[in-house]
Amino acid sequence: MNKREVLAQAKNDLGDCKALAEQLNRALDYAQDHIAELQEEYYLDTPQGIVVSIDLGDNMMASEFLGTVFALCPSGKYYTPWANSNVESCNRCKGTGESKKLYTCPTCQGNGFRFISELAAIRHEPEEITAQFLLKNYPDCNMAMGVFDCIACKGKGKVHNTCDLCNGLGSREAYEDELYYEALDRIANKHGMYIMSGEGDPCDVFVCVSREIIA
Repeated sequence: MNKREVLAQAKNDLGDCKALAEQLNRALDYAQDHIAELQEEYYLDTPQGIVVSIDLGDNMMASEFLGTVFALCPSGKYYTPWANSNVESCNRCKGTGESKKLYTCPTCQGNGFRFISELAAIRHEPEEITAQFLLKNYPDCNMAMGVFDCIACKGKGKVHNTCDLCNGLGSREAYEDELYYEALDRIANKHGMYIMSGEGDPCDVFVCVSREIIA
């Protein structure tokens, strides 16, 4: 899927956002009128067919179930950044997230080194402080004679660019999912809503509206 197709899918899954936002807000209006019941039970079924609950910030939250990640996101898979072996590796970079070709390092302009005085000026501090910072955080940067190995390219003067097919994630599937969730958030936010995963099941996806309780 390309970006346009992912955006179209997100728009389709959210449907009529204006009508949905109005429905969620009407449910919150109803909950405010029945606030004692909501605060006693911590959730309230509304005539709009929407459940209103109290979130962790003690606000009213109206939510509508959109579906599961298996039905919504392009990959149809659930995974986490630290457990993502079920997504396929990018065909172009073979999972590295980097281009095969080497390019001139933009940080050091291909020199492989930078001047301590240059970094000190960027950090707005004396060169001695910058040198101490480098020694503490990058002990292998070979600092000597007022220069140090460029950290971005590790002194080589060349770097791999980010793979443009997976945007550095190492998986085209994961990148499409990222684009999808970004599109969902962006579209929902335009109408005063936001996207949230289920508290009981993180595979569930909800569109929500929250509002402070009026005492």
